[in-house]
Amino acid sequence: MKIHICAAFLYTIQSLRVHSLREPNEDQKNELKTDAGAAEECGKVCRIANEAPMNTSQRKAFDDERRYIKKPRERDIPSWMEMFSKDPNGPLHMALGSSILAVSLALALTTKPRKRKGLLTFSKAERPKFIYEAKEDADVDAEGSDDEITEASHEPSSPSKAPTTLKLGPGMRFLDEELEQEWEKESYFRNVQRGAVLLALVACGMIFDRFYAFWELRSCKGDQWRIFQLLQIVAMIVLAKVFAFLFMVPAMEGAGVELGERSKMLWDLAYWLVIGFFSLFFLAVNVPPFNPSCEMLALMATGEMCSDPALGLANKKMDCTLQGHTACQMFQLWMLIMPYSLPQFRCWHFTFIWLVFLYVGFSWLYAEVTDESTHMVDVPLHSCMLIVTAALGTMKKYYLEKGMRRQFLEDNEQRKALERLYSIFDGMVPKYVIPRMLTQEPICDYRERVTILFVLIHDFHVSDANAALTFLNEYFGKMDDICAAHKVTKIETVAEEYVACVGVLPEDLPTDTSDPVKHHQSLLLRLFSAAYEIQKLQDTAQKKFKMGMHTGAIRAGVIGRKLPRFRLFGDTINTSARMMQKAEPGELMFGEQTNDLLPDTLKAASKAYRNKEGGDTVKMKGKGDVKVFLFDAANFTTGGSTATSTREGPEKPKEMEVKHEVDKVMRHVAGGNHVPRQLLPFILSEKADFTTEEELQRKKHMFSEATFQMWFHMGFVRKFRLRLHRQLLLMAFMTVCDLIHMEHAQAWEKQDKNPGLLPPFPDQRFMGLLLCRCLCLAVGVAWSFFARTEAFREKVQEVQWGLVASNVIVATLMFVSYDAMIFPQIDKPYTEMHFLDYLNQQQSLIFVLAYFIVTNTHPTLFYQSLVYIPAGLIFMGIRDRTGLYISNIGRVIFLCTVLISCLLAHLLEQTSRARFKAKQRVEATQDTIETVLTSLMPTQVLEEIKTSPGRSHSYHQATIAQSDLCGFTQLASDRTPEEVVEFVKDLFGRFDILTDRFNVYKVETVGDAYIAGMAEPPLTAKQSPIEVVKFGMAMIEAGYCALLCHQLPLSKRPFGQDRTVARATARWAENLGVQVTCRVGVHHGQCVGGVVGKGMQRYHLFGNFMSQLDTLEATSREGITQISSACKDAIVMERLGRKATSEAAFETLLKEFAGAIERSDPKLTTSKGEEHDYEEVGGKTYLIYKDTEAAEAAQSA
Repeated sequence: MKIHICAAFLYTIQSLRVHSLREPNEDQKNELKTDAGAAEECGKVCRIANEAPMNTSQRKAFDDERRYIKKPRERDIPSWMEMFSKDPNGPLHMALGSSILAVSLALALTTKPRKRKGLLTFSKAERPKFIYEAKEDADVDAEGSDDEITEASHEPSSPSKAPTTLKLGPGMRFLDEELEQEWEKESYFRNVQRGAVLLALVACGMIFDRFYAFWELRSCKGDQWRIFQLLQIVAMIVLAKVFAFLFMVPAMEGAGVELGERSKMLWDLAYWLVIGFFSLFFLAVNVPPFNPSCEMLALMATGEMCSDPALGLANKKMDCTLQGHTACQMFQLWMLIMPYSLPQFRCWHFTFIWLVFLYVGFSWLYAEVTDESTHMVDVPLHSCMLIVTAALGTMKKYYLEKGMRRQFLEDNEQRKALERLYSIFDGMVPKYVIPRMLTQEPICDYRERVTILFVLIHDFHVSDANAALTFLNEYFGKMDDICAAHKVTKIETVAEEYVACVGVLPEDLPTDTSDPVKHHQSLLLRLFSAAYEIQKLQDTAQKKFKMGMHTGAIRAGVIGRKLPRFRLFGDTINTSARMMQKAEPGELMFGEQTNDLLPDTLKAASKAYRNKEGGDTVKMKGKGDVKVFLFDAANFTTGGSTATSTREGPEKPKEMEVKHEVDKVMRHVAGGNHVPRQLLPFILSEKADFTTEEELQRKKHMFSEATFQMWFHMGFVRKFRLRLHRQLLLMAFMTVCDLIHMEHAQAWEKQDKNPGLLPPFPDQRFMGLLLCRCLCLAVGVAWSFFARTEAFREKVQEVQWGLVASNVIVATLMFVSYDAMIFPQIDKPYTEMHFLDYLNQQQSLIFVLAYFIVTNTHPTLFYQSLVYIPAGLIFMGIRDRTGLYISNIGRVIFLCTVLISCLLAHLLEQTSRARFKAKQRVEATQDTIETVLTSLMPTQVLEEIKTSPGRSHSYHQATIAQSDLCGFTQLASDRTPEEVVEFVKDLFGRFDILTDRFNVYKVETVGDAYIAGMAEPPLTAKQSPIEVVKFGMAMIEAGYCALLCHQLPLSKRPFGQDRTVARATARWAENLGVQVTCRVGVHHGQCVGGVVGKGMQRYHLFGNFMSQLDTLEATSREGITQISSACKDAIVMERLGRKATSEAAFETLLKEFAGAIERSDPKLTTSKGEEHDYEEVGGKTYLIYKDTEAAEAAQSA
């Protein structure tokens, strides 16, 4: 081992010594002999390092090689016109090449990016939504021109906003700093991981490269070569460790292990160190001691020491050090990889810094140190080739990031739209029920202990409906702020009533079940604090509030298919409402159940109630005498229960909270990666969530593979012809350049011993080249015309595989064309070649670059890109039969380049699948939220809320029906909350079906009251008072059916609107001991619609109109529909188109409703005995019975 170390040290020192161009003088020779004597124990290695005496043949061969190295290459370059004039077929060759260029140029100039609109001709119904929208969203390659983006931006509906948001060019970035930071946060670490996978593959390829270098020395005789083999082993060990390190973090991510911020920072630092390592390693591996110098290679190629013929060929081609053919091929690989491995495009200058300073500087330094200066004349040529390669890789990186940024911008806008929708939805129902509502799960949660607060603005009579809406918006908004500050849950607002509670949300539930009473006492403190602040609003509102509170068990659920509302069911809410009704203006009344739970800090604020008789009870409907208490605000102390005191730690920003909630909703609605993660994240792990259409019906939260293929294909189609024509133009330009070079190098008269794949006729080189390039052009033109057909857009698999096959064909034609262009001078040393011949031999490097361009121009899925690997193997296998020079190590590098193409295809597919899944989750969630929101509000109102919340609408021709269940209060008190919820759910579900049948809009539900009707837009598209009255009558029949169905066994329940339902309901109610019937009131007139408050928002109707409607419903007879005089006039106007006399109007009403009668009671009386004058509802009213017999029976009674 010491001998090997000594040899390595002396060899390294010797290789770095500066030699002059002349032979060493006597002093230098004596110094060398002294060094040789000192290193006598180092064996043959010392002889090599110090040029020890050789035999005559070895010395002659070695001196010849040194003279070739020292001799500059002949560079007397003749005039091109002179050479061209000597070729009899030169004009024909150039004419054909110019024709290819003209055709390609015409195609490129006449091609514009396809408009996003019109890519698909089939209707939305023929394809899923994602297929139809693929033309707007799928941009899998993103290699569009900047003009295309600018042109698209002129359309208002264009999703691309790059010109106004994205600064293009070398310093590409978003103009919005927050957006740029968000992009950095989302993309940086992801790009680092992708770069790590790419560099891991490079490390693996370099391990094979070093292994071949190790294996190549097996034919060398003597122990002196073991030090070189040892260095290759060391290099392989280091590369293996780098590979393991680069593989580690992506593997952890694939296994589902999340990295912390500190770990990510350390990983980022280590990643940049790895990039620096490869930047130096690619240089170091091509110079001693890892690679033999040119003088060393000349000695090895003599045949006396190494018998491998590849070394002799490498010596003739001067394939050594930094300017060798293999080294340039390796640098080409690095120039293609480096831009992709950089996390962001803004780091693009690092590639050219490496090229200009490290590559050129290291080449100059090596030549100065080692005196191998012959290669320096090739630095400009190789630098130009590497600059072109680096520009290609940088351009691909530019377009890739530009597309990713545009996709991020579109996805961000879509995500923002979803967050805005979610915020609207969040303002209508509690957060915890949103995922379950979107998945249509039944919601009926039992809460053992809840305290409900009712607030009524007393004596609220405002003649102007708009003024009423403004007032309610102001003070209900303040109540919303108070409840939010004290973490009190708002339930709903009904006209001038406000309902809130504590104990219903999951976060209100006790975590320690051992003492739930103490937990609820803390909730009561929050509720009373909110009630105290609400009472203080009375001073500024100049109105008194009647407030009631009660504690008990409830059922919290969402009822109704249309206008689903989060509501509380059970006797507790009814008792709370009764407390509010019995309370005096300005007072808060609560029951004994609440008083018993008050904490010590609230005991002082509770005082006994005294009625007129001196008792402490009030009489409530259905309850009898109930003991109550009053809230004494003068003795109330908050006890530190404020919004800030209950918070633990800083509150999350609203936007971050909304994003977190939206992510949770999307996971619940559209599902996540429920399939187990793969250990290897780069083996299409994103494909695990995709399945076939048949299995998609059985498996939830999966994605359709066919839908993704079509979506990917649509993005591929959009710029296909643009990319194709650019590729053809580049190929045509290179063809002309190749023809110019061949004319200059007098290719028509080159006689070669090894003709390659083509016949040994020099004059056929041009025809072989032109024929191959013409065939490439023909393939491209055929695809260009085929891309205009519908089959190209619809035949997904056929097009994708056909494109891969055509790429292989084009690559083969390019391989043959370069074989025709390159003179087969394998046995001729580079030092004996003319400069033009030497330049001709460098075309082998151009083929490597051309193969990469052909296989990477169009986006390809991973499995399809694997076809390029056997094609590359075949090309390298038959390389010995061609004029192309690619060393054995160069073949390994070429295959690494092919693998890089496959890896890029894999990264593209992974990114596309992840984006497709993310977009589908967003789309599915957005569609579901919009569907639910449109059932909560009119569509036009919902759109207005998105852009300008707070708008109101005046309706001048509104016809609204309101139903109520008589006896529901008694039913609710005698039944369990679960039975009440089930009954109301069934009843309102029947009513919802009727709204579709009669095309009326469901306005809202209040308790057991159901309100729906028609008006001008935006409420409904058309207005028909007749349909609204028919809807009211149908509600009575549907109510009977629901009541009967919940009493009869399942086998005896009716499934139609049987006319015997009313009698059956009467018998059921009699057996139950409860009188339960349905009554309806219908009114026509003017009202105002708008959204009140900030939380739990609903679209309400306001005005005196609603009070009149409530009176009509309350004074209607049980099982009967009562309409106002204004409604009757509207029916006549709809039927006749004009006003009519009283007699004619009533006859028209009878024609529509045979059971109509004019009400003859002196006053309108409610079920509670309250009397109202007819003037309160606009005049006489009319009762609508189901038929003439029922009307006559009612009149005779």
